[in-house]
Amino acid sequence: MSSRSLSGRRSGDTINAMLYEQADELVNAERYERSDERQVYGSGHYGGKLLTGSGEVDVLVPELRGARFTTEVIERYRGRESSVESRRR
Repeated sequence: MSSRSLSGRRSGDTINAMLYEQADELVNAERYERSDERQVYGSGHYGGKLLTGSGEVDVLVPELRGARFTTEVIERYRGRESSVESRRR
């Protein structure tokens, strides 16, 4: 495995962690946490590709029920790679 692909995998893992952390903040609950006040729920994710300095990485973009998920991480790369945005609702 080349160092560039390993670096890309690490970048993808980091970006995915950031996306899920932002989704948790929007939902105001951890994944799988239940509460009566909760209005927004996670509804899975969709995959996409994101072009970074380390190359193309696979990302898992969280989908939410009850709110629209937007993130600066994806917005930063908008225009560089359209496949992530193409499935956005």
